[in-house]
Order: sequence, then structure tokens, then C-alpha cells
Amino acid sequence: MGHFGREEESVPEETATGHSFSEWLYALYAWPVFIIIGLLTWLLVVIAPGAGLRRKLAHLGARLFFICTFTPLKVAGTEHLDADSPQIIVANHASYLDGFIVTAALDVPIHFIVKGELSGNVPARLLLQRFGVEFVDRFRAHHGPSDVRRLAVKSKQGQSLVFFPEGTFTGFPGLQPFRMGAFVTAARSNVPVVPVAIKGARDIVRDSEWFPHHGSLEITICPPIIPQGKGWRVGLDLRDAARREISRYCGEPDLVEAENTLSWNAGGAA
Repeated sequence: MGHFGREEESVPEETATGHSFSEWLYALYAWPVFIIIGLLTWLLVVIAPGAGLRRKLAHLGARLFFICTFTPLKVAGTEHLDADSPQIIVANHASYLDGFIVTAALDVPIHFIVKGELSGNVPARLLLQRFGVEFVDRFRAHHGPSDVRRLAVKSKQGQSLVFFPEGTFTGFPGLQPFRMGAFVTAARSNVPVVPVAIKGARDIVRDSEWFPHHGSLEITICPPIIPQGKGWRVGLDLRDAARREISRYCGEPDLVEAENTLSWNAGGAA
């Protein structure tokens, strides 16, 4: 009786996978766009003759992808980038799209630091090498000091390096612990650290799920943090300062701070 005379509330039609019909329409549009632009950009970057031209083509290809998928890309703080002097750029890692996002947002010469496992994928390795990336091995601790020395030399030679210091990403939101490689490299080479906060990427493509969702992106480039020395303590200070800046703008909780708070409360309760 209570339902008579009342219009039933409309709900989005969902498929068996839990995605609505409109979400499927967007996904079926977005993936061909990604494949077409990705293949074209891959080909142009691989055959382009100069590093500057290859970087520009990758930047334009990434921008075109976000335009064609109706993904607003808002970038703030570009005045903190220096195209003529080396910087260590560190960004949070929340999605498979993060490399494309940074490439689209930063129109300056950059060299990504990526996990060594990608070198085993021939098409990816060919593209990444032409784009000037540096491979590091995350799982062999004895390679760490030599990697830092090698990257510090690159930085001193004038290359701006891009790190994702979390090393990986997960399906749940939150800023994970930062590895020290980027910050030790910055301290050793006396190069400023530029934190870059990516907001919205996890909502578009999540971990272990290649189903794209429509969304928007906000990229905040924070002021450079200048190393105050060259030791390990300096690297820790750089890490903590960069983390505070990224945490302010990435739109996700700081999992390290949350864990420390829980541990403190548990200790107090004991």
C-alpha cells in the first residue's frame, strides 16, 4: 500500500560486472582512443631523431589523449619548473596513468626513473629508452648505492629526473611510504626537489582494474626544496618535506601519518 501513488526512484542500469551502461559506453570509447593515440605516439617517439623532439611528441600525445577522452587536466605551479637547470621531481603514484599524466603536465626536459622489470618488455623498453628513462632494480638491495651514484651523476650533468618514490600503487587510496632513492640522489648532487601532487588519477584507472572511468585531474607543482647539505639526514629532511607538500594536494590520506597516529594512541592506551 505504501508504494501506491509514489514514483519509483530511477537508478542507473548496471551490468553483471557492476558498471552502468553509460560507464561501459565511456570505456568502449576511451580504450580505442588510448590504443590509437598510444600506438601513434610510440611510433613517432621511436623514429624521431632528437631527444627534444621525442620529448615534445610524447608531451603532445599525452595531452591529446586527455583531451580526446574528455578528461580535464588542471596544472598549477608550472613556474616552479626550471627548463635550464636540473631538478629532482617526485610525484605520488596512484594509477597506471601517472606516467602519462606527468608527461602531459610537465613541458620541460625530464627523464623518468622506472622499475627494471619494464626493461623485459621489448616495446616498452624501446619507447622508454628513446624517451630517456633510467631503469633501477627495486628488488636487489645491493644495487641501491650504485643506482644512486649513477643517477647523481646524471643529475649533476643537468638532467631533471622524475621519481615515483612510493615505488608502486594499490587499489585503496592513501599516500604510501616513500623510498629514499630520489632524496639521497638530490642530497648527493645538491639539486632541488620539486614535489608534484597528482589528484584524481586513482578514480580514473584503479589498481588491478583496467576499466577506465570518466574523471578529472589536478596536478599541483610545489615550490622547490633546496638540500641543506649532502648527508643521509638531509635526504630524510627532503623526503619529509616533499611528503608534506604532496599530502596537502593529492586528495588522499597520508597512510604513514595515520599509522604513526594509531601506534601512538595504542602506546598511550597501553
